[in-house]
Amino acid sequence: MAGSSAASARRVSSRASGSVSSSDVHLHGYDISRRIRPGAPTLIVFRATVVGQFEVELEERHLAHDRAVQLFRSGRVALKTQYAILALMILYTVTGLWLLWQG
Repeated sequence: MAGSSAASARRVSSRASGSVSSSDVHLHGYDISRRIRPGAPTLIVFRATVVGQFEVELEERHLAHDRAVQLFRSGRVALKTQYAILALMILYTVTGLWLLWQG
């Protein structure tokens, strides 16, 4: 991941942009998060009060649900399409826990 550093008490700005889906960019150390949208650069401005290097992380959110909403044009239908994968993930988790318990 990219890093960011600045001298103390300086105004810092950084630009972030996404390409495919909505995401969040998070600046660790300052706990600053901003939502970024595809094709729309987001400017992050803050006052650097702590000297150091801090990780900048791009966090994808709800990628499968966002894609389903784009495909089906309805939040309710998009939600229903997620039930099968939810059931599969629950089964996968329960099976894994059962295997560990057998162990």
